[in-house]
Amino acid sequence: MWVVKRRILVYAHQNNQLPKSLANIPTLPRFDNSIKDAWGRSLQYQINENKTITLKSLGQDGLPGGAGENADIILSFPTHGADGDWSDPLVNWLTD
Repeated sequence: MWVVKRRILVYAHQNNQLPKSLANIPTLPRFDNSIKDAWGRSLQYQINENKTITLKSLGQDGLPGGAGENADIILSFPTHGADGDWSDPLVNWLTD
């Protein structure tokens, strides 16, 4: 998911807006440019009101919740830095 995060922010830098969907993000040479999770399902992409983006995989079973391989993978990152500019494409994930 870190490559998807990076691709979203590259798009933002190039277009001065966030992509409406993951289908719009540019590819990066020499990287896995898939927008699917490890089980072949599309990642969920959500733009949040607090200037963050959340990427989500529902795990191996494709159902909300679960444990182990079935656990959801939910990661968020800031779209903007403290200065108001777009975040660097290598920005860290937010932690709880």
